[in-house]
Amino acid sequence: MSTKLFSEFPPLKKSDWLAEITRDLKGKSFDETLIWHTLEGIDVQPIYTDEDVAPFAIPFKPTGEWLIREEVFDADIKRANRLALDALNRGAMSIAFFASPKSANEMSALLNGIWLEAAPVHFYGCQDAPQILSLFLNETRSRNLDAKFVHVSIDFDAIASFATQGKWESEAFATAAQMVGAARPYPNVKVVTIRADVYQNAGSSLAQELAFALASAVEYLDALTEQGVSADEALQHIEVSFAVSASYFLEIAKFRAARWLFGELAKAYGASATPTIHVSSARWNKTIYDAHNNLLRGTVEAMAAATGGADSITVARFDELFKSPNEFSAHLSRNASLILRDESHLDKVVDAAAGSYALESLTDAMGNAAWSLVQRIESQGGMIQSLRSGFVQSEIRRVREARDKLIAEKKFNLIGVTKSPNAKEKMKSTIEVGLESPAPPSDAEIETLSPYRAVAAMELERLANET
Repeated sequence: MSTKLFSEFPPLKKSDWLAEITRDLKGKSFDETLIWHTLEGIDVQPIYTDEDVAPFAIPFKPTGEWLIREEVFDADIKRANRLALDALNRGAMSIAFFASPKSANEMSALLNGIWLEAAPVHFYGCQDAPQILSLFLNETRSRNLDAKFVHVSIDFDAIASFATQGKWESEAFATAAQMVGAARPYPNVKVVTIRADVYQNAGSSLAQELAFALASAVEYLDALTEQGVSADEALQHIEVSFAVSASYFLEIAKFRAARWLFGELAKAYGASATPTIHVSSARWNKTIYDAHNNLLRGTVEAMAAATGGADSITVARFDELFKSPNEFSAHLSRNASLILRDESHLDKVVDAAAGSYALESLTDAMGNAAWSLVQRIESQGGMIQSLRSGFVQSEIRRVREARDKLIAEKKFNLIGVTKSPNAKEKMKSTIEVGLESPAPPSDAEIETLSPYRAVAAMELERLANET
């Protein structure tokens, strides 16, 4: 067929569509009626056309696949190993441990039966990250594993720790360089995990979360290259951990923009490597009441992360805010990713969002908003100095207060709490863990970031009034 379909219809410009929409509004404000003004400062339009497509290609990973990473909270070495093996047998593909082995025997016991070439592991809460790394690498050598097939990531981010704990570790960058050196033969070992999620879970916007991740990466790159580490080697050994909320299209745009901007950052340092991206469910938008809605939120979040190109995803347990870890909720969280992969086949498409006028435009807008903030941070001396001056904290506070205002005005809803609550639901007897936020450290050098949950005050009041 040589004739182009619909060629008898004249092409329409975006201005033609907007003029028709304006007529249909019959005097109502276009801006107030149809434009979504986000906390990122992005105005989401009601219509997008090919005129809105970003004028550049968004880099994407080679496949649409992602690893299903499950968290094992148990600090006991033997129990943690047993839980990890069970999770892997039930569909998890990667394990995040909270247990901290102190010896070669403990590391061997923790990883016993885990095929490390196929199941990457992550270590949270590393009080002594170099020791954890050393014990892990010694374990791989004792198994005679091929270094290029070994995957591990270490929860080491001195900047995020400074933001949340308020104490700067003077030897932090030297420690990072030491670990990069130890991991040099292991191309898939990540010794720094930039914890961007702590900013979103403290109340930041998505653009801010991305900007703080980029600004932190600049700090690490500058410090590591000054110590003789190449930019390529530094980036190769970095992972970025983002939170993902239920703001579906904006989250997809954030992850696509992250790949674009980290690619641009690498070019600025004469490098080609980029960090891997891990994504975990945000905590700030989860609820205690009507908690099964968290299953829906977590599924939407996992969809956004997968579509946006995450390398690994952790879907939080729907009841983790108020219950001790249990297999039932872990099973449901795991199955959210399994259904998206094995029934919805989201892993079969590379960059499913490519070509969407709206998502291309939102990616461009999200990236530009984040980059503008990075430039402001750099003009003030970088991420660490911006934490010392309180700039980062004030930016997050501004967004958090704006979100709280939207909630108070019923313009932002969390079902089951701010809208359509079940007044008969009683939760007091179900609570198994403490709900109060930890007190700020008394010896902090800066104003620290505290965990933020949008409806915490409402739910605590409701709990107090339960009869």
